Amino acid sequence: MVKIKTQLPDDLIIQKAAAAEIGLISARKYYLQSQNQGEFIFDYSQLDSVKINEGLKKLSQVLNR
Repeated sequence: MVKIKTQLPDDLIIQKAAAAEIGLISARKYYLQSQNQGEFIFDYSQLDSVKINEGLKKLSQVLNR
């Protein structure tokens, strides 16, 4: 799980991640109150640490465009 500090809405972050083939879902549905924004769960359970780091760098590049 990661918290991303940005002004972008969760839906847009997920959309940008999907376009870059990065598995990412919002953690909002796992909270009793859905006001928590910017918290995400990565779909990296089957990847090694090198691939995870590559994905994080890629996500950073996508969100900074």
